[in-house]
Order: sequence, then C-alpha cells, then structure tokens
Amino acid sequence: MNENNEKKRGRPRKCIWDHFTEITNDDARKEQRSGAQCNFCKQKWSRGKSSEMIAHVALSCTEPPPPEIRAKYVSILRNNYEQDDDEQDNLLPNKKQSKITDHIEKSTITDEKQYRCSRALTKFFVCCGVPFWIVENPFFIDLVKSLCPRFQLPGRTSLSNNMVNKECANVIDDVKKDLENEKNLTLGIDGWTTPLGQSLYVFIIITSERKEYVHSLRNFFKESHTGEFLFREISRVLNDVGELLKEEIVKNLIKGGGLKQHLIENEAGLFSNEILTILKRRNFFREVEDLCSILSPIKKTIVALEHKSTTLVDCFICLLTMAVTIKELPQIGSNTFQIQCQAAFNKRWSQFNFDLYLLSYFLHPYYRDKGLQDDTFRIICEKALSIWKKLGGGKESANILMVQLSEYSLYYKPYNLDFDLKYHTAKNWWLMCRQKNNYIQQLALMINSITPHNVSCERIFSILGWYMNKRRSKLHYTLLEKMIRMHSYYVTNSRTEVKYAYKELKEFDDEKFEDIVKKTIYFFNDTEENDINDEDEENFNKDEDFDENHEGNFDDEEITKDDEVAIQLNENKVPFENLVNLNDPKFLQALEIEIFIPIPSYTEITETDEHGDSNYDIQTIVKDAMLKKGK
Repeated sequence: MNENNEKKRGRPRKCIWDHFTEITNDDARKEQRSGAQCNFCKQKWSRGKSSEMIAHVALSCTEPPPPEIRAKYVSILRNNYEQDDDEQDNLLPNKKQSKITDHIEKSTITDEKQYRCSRALTKFFVCCGVPFWIVENPFFIDLVKSLCPRFQLPGRTSLSNNMVNKECANVIDDVKKDLENEKNLTLGIDGWTTPLGQSLYVFIIITSERKEYVHSLRNFFKESHTGEFLFREISRVLNDVGELLKEEIVKNLIKGGGLKQHLIENEAGLFSNEILTILKRRNFFREVEDLCSILSPIKKTIVALEHKSTTLVDCFICLLTMAVTIKELPQIGSNTFQIQCQAAFNKRWSQFNFDLYLLSYFLHPYYRDKGLQDDTFRIICEKALSIWKKLGGGKESANILMVQLSEYSLYYKPYNLDFDLKYHTAKNWWLMCRQKNNYIQQLALMINSITPHNVSCERIFSILGWYMNKRRSKLHYTLLEKMIRMHSYYVTNSRTEVKYAYKELKEFDDEKFEDIVKKTIYFFNDTEENDINDEDEENFNKDEDFDENHEGNFDDEEITKDDEVAIQLNENKVPFENLVNLNDPKFLQALEIEIFIPIPSYTEITETDEHGDSNYDIQTIVKDAMLKKGK
C-alpha cells in the first residue's frame, strides 16, 4: 500500500512525454530529473525538462514529427507555455517591500503589459545583436527599472530559452498565415562555414512581393554534400512548405566590388616618364572615355541585380544595355578593347538561361516584343510551352496558350490596354486582362515573381557572422535558427512589429522607414563587407579573364587563344543580334527607363483545369500557330 502511494507522488507528467523515452541516470537522486530521448530524432538530454522537450518537438526536431503533433506543440508553446520550476529562479524576485516608486508610479503592472514588454525585449536582443548576458547586467537592469519599475526582467537562461522559443513559435505561426495565399514562391539556398567549422545551409522563402522568411537553418557538417543529398534536403523543404516555385533555383551570384582610386595632388614627381608618355598620347582620353562608358552600365547592373525587387526582366534589360554600350564603342584606331569587351560579354551571356530571360522580357507589358527579331517569337513560344508542360498543362491548354501568346504579341483584345509607368504595375495590368482560361496571365505572373539572386542568403550569413564572430562564438545552431527566423520576420514586417517607432517616425513614408530599420540593424555588416571586398579584390587579379602580367597597353597586343575561345563560347547558341535588333528605335527608347516592379502572387494551374492530353509535341503546336499567325 505504501509502495503504491510512493509511485503516485508528485505532479502528473505532461503530454510531451508521450513522444519521449525516459532515460534513468546513473546517479539517481530524488531531486535529480530523469533523462529523455526523442522518439523521432533520437536526440538525448541528461535532464528531461518539459520546456526544452516542447520546444524541440515544435521547432528544431531534425526528423519532423507528424504535422498535427508539431502544430499542437507550436500552439502550446505560443499560448500556454509554462516554465520549469528550476527556471523560475532566473527571474528577479518580486519583492513585496514598499518602494519610493510606489508613490510615483503604479505599483502593479498588468499581465498584458508584462507580455508586451517581454516581446519587445526579445526583439531587441535578437535583432540588435546584443549578448543575452546583458539582461543580467546591473546597468541594464537599472535602465529598464527606470522606465518601468514593475516590469519583471527575465534571467539570461529564461531569455535565451523560454522567451526565444515562445516568440519563435509566434513567428512560425504568423509566417504560415502569410504564406497561406501565396502561390509563386522562390526558394533561396546557400551554404556557409562557421568559425567553429560547422557547415550551415540556410533555406529562405521569398514571396512574389519580395518578403523574405527563413524556413530553416541546417547543420550538415557530418554529411557529405553530394548532389543527391542536397536534392533530398531541398525536396524535404519543398514538401514541408507546400506549393513552391519549382521551375528554377538561381544559383549564380553577381558579385561586385568597388573601384579604389587614389588621387595624388601636388606630387608630380611621383609620376614616371612612362605615365607621362601615356597621358600625352592622342588616344589616351578617348580610351578613358570608352572605359567610363562601359563601366557605368556595369556599375548600374551590379546595384540593380542585388536590389530586393529585382526580377528576371531587370537582368535581361541590364544585359541588353551592356550589349548596346559595347556595340557603340568606337571602331576607329585599335579596336582591341572593344573586341575584348565583346568576348567577355559573350562568355557571361553563355552562362545565362537566355530563353527564360527572353520570355520574361516578352511577358512584361511595357516591353513585349520591342527590339525582338521576327524569328525570336518562335523561341519564346517554345520556352513558354516547355514551362507550361512542366507545370502540368496538357495539349488543349497548350494550344490555347499559344493563341494567347500570338494575340498578346499583336496587341489584340484584351491585351490592347495601354501601359503607363506612372499609374500601372505589371500586376494590375495583367489582372485587367480578363478572359476565360487565362493561361498567359498565370504564366506571366509566375515568371515575373522569380527572384533571380541569392542576396537574401548572403545577408543572413552576415547576421550569423555577427552573432558568432563578434559576440557569441559558441551559440548552438538550433538557437541560431530560431533567432534568424525571428530576425527575418521582424525586418520584413517592421511596420507592424515596431509600432511605437513607426508612429514616432510617421513623417517618413513606408519605404524610408524600412530603410531606417535596415540601417539600424545591419550596422554590423560594415566590417565584414570590407573584409569580403578585400578578399574579392585579391581574387580579382587571379580571375581567368585577366592576365597577371598585363601592362595595360592594348595598342600592339594580339588576341590570345583564351580570347578566341571566349569569343566562340556561344558558338552553339543563336547569335545575340539574331534575336534582338539593337538598332530598333522603340527598343533603345525603352532601355532608357529603369523599372523595378515586384509582382504579387496569383493562381497556378489547378487540377480542375481541362488541359487535355499531357503527351504532346511542342514543336508541332508552335509550327501550327506560326502558320496561323502568318509568320
């Protein structure tokens, strides 16, 4: 009888233990907790704390439990989170002794205000890169108590565990709500090695409105980074998120560094006779002018392609602008510089999936077929139908899409609406084009929603570098994942997450306010960016496109075999000018206007659409449509 009573003593275990196996410690003491092992990923804890176990299943289990189980504990973590008894000691004591502040301010604080202040405190530590131990610093405590005497500050452990876990659960739930109505998404992937040798991969979801959300941060230092392994991980992310954009994941980055010029004044003696000879040459200033003319579009391209709202159209326009600039370089005298620029352009052009960029240009209502050669329409149609087929479109819907592409090219109804840059965006223009089986509209909005760069991943790694290098070198990657998820969400939704600051700065518009937020929380990128730029400049001279022994005199230089190879790299591709007429006046006029238009999401192909037979020949459909069009 006594033995049964002893077994029933204590509080009943929480339901989280249904998913964990109890581990008996060797040094078994009455006050010592039992160990625990996760039934999903087999991770072990020497002391089984219910708070850590709930957070593990809800946020960081590497072998995800069933969705309903994870959703259950995310809800518990968000709404009914309870601290362990031994963690209550981390809270500062709520003394009952009367203080002088009781006669000046309210002696109590509501639960709602305590909760609101706790959330604000968590956001501050996560987004500003402040070490968690600061919360126990006497000067910080004095500051907070001066502002709100009755606010109960958490301890360091409670802040980095309980409060971060709960706030991360809030963020995950809010992100799911934001993604419920999204269809056209871009998945950004990149890897980074930490100072501790960990191989971290970040998976970022980018919406068609260019909102950035961190899906997960994984540590693959124990895994072999083969293509098959990464494919499995990407597939897992795609299955977890739901309907994502599966056409293409952009892997190539355009990296740019600054040009450093050192102007020497009043030091004429430093100039050698060779330099003076070059300056006196008749063609020197013409060559400098040519160099400036080509560097200007390159600089604009680097800035434009890393913009948050950059689309495939912007990349294509930058390519065309550079092509026109190179073509207009003077042909008088030695044209070696012009030839080398053309060779470099051809080499980089061969690395692009040109057909996809060409399709995005055609589907933008401002450009359409401006400057495109007659035969280019066939290439565009073939690319459009190949994408449509991958998305599940059948023969019937492909024929309808082909007709719609032709009518769009000829400005037939409903595609004869004017596009005014002052009033229209690509989104509202396409939404105004209403018709039955509007397949071209679905395709256009999907193509223009692709984010063609991985700048978001680089930004995440800069933040991780600050967390690990500058302040906390031993944070576990699971805590980093929670912090980086929260950080990206807060920055993306800064207008609603920092409401008081938004009201104080109401004289600024939304775009300026977002810039202010980014400047205040990305201030720690300066040193790292300088380091990266220095490294890029060191590697710049080692690039295969440049000769280390090059003296800078192009007059008598012959084209090397490498240059000839570069010129012929696109030999198997359609020549650039056979696709685009660089002398078309309408085309040249369109290039003078730079636009960056974020394209919101729209519906994709649904299973209820009647597409017909999925086995069809793209070439036959294009050929029949071209005959009907009269080309």
